Amino acid sequence: MAGGARQSKTGLLDRLKSWRQHHGFTARDSLLRLLKSPMSSLMTWLVIGIALALPVGLSVALENARGVSMGWDSPAQISLFLRSEVSLEAAGLLRDRIAGRPEVSSAVLDMEWVQRLNALVALSQRAVSALGIILALGVLLIIGNTIRLAIENRRQEILVVKLVGGSDAFVRRPFLYTGFWYGLGGAALAWAVIAAALWWLRGPLATLAVLYQSDFVLEGLGLSGGAVLLAAGALLGLLGAWLAVARHLSAIQPR
Repeated sequence: MAGGARQSKTGLLDRLKSWRQHHGFTARDSLLRLLKSPMSSLMTWLVIGIALALPVGLSVALENARGVSMGWDSPAQISLFLRSEVSLEAAGLLRDRIAGRPEVSSAVLDMEWVQRLNALVALSQRAVSALGIILALGVLLIIGNTIRLAIENRRQEILVVKLVGGSDAFVRRPFLYTGFWYGLGGAALAWAVIAAALWWLRGPLATLAVLYQSDFVLEGLGLSGGAVLLAAGALLGLLGAWLAVARHLSAIQPR
């Protein structure tokens, strides 16, 4: 042959397609591995869900309390309720007489208790933020320890992959997706727990609002808040898995 054998080259699009297909396969395989051991996966999801639901639920409660107290900062009004036998003309004269008192400079209503309530709500928000940071670190530790156990259980598989030339990114990818699913599932359970708690409280709070002639409605996370919670859980899962893989995977090397 004049030209001899020609070397095949893989184009950029083919490599991108292969990379995307492998990510899709790895994501599905990681989820299926979790579903094959439902009890242990559910326990991990529950622990993560409770850790995420506590600060987020407290934050939702504080936001509702802040919404209630905002209406109390408005200027105070005093209403006079006259007896039914008072005529409209007499009521008008009474109004004019009260408005015409030159010795009345101003009327001040003590609102210090409202200011104290707002300060307490702000302090509680700081405390909830600190609690959220602590529990987020706890979620990282939970996912990191879970991924560490998964790495140990798949040690022989990792050795074989590295022996045939598998890169660190190739070996790391399944564990990152495992952390992603743990974080996403825990966040979904946290959202469900918060929604159930709000549903349980909504009825009695509505009755109390009617008794106080208030139009207060208990607000939940909503779609945007739920999406943020899911994204935060997934990111925590990825970060916890990355830290665990970076620490433990390098120690597994073929001899």
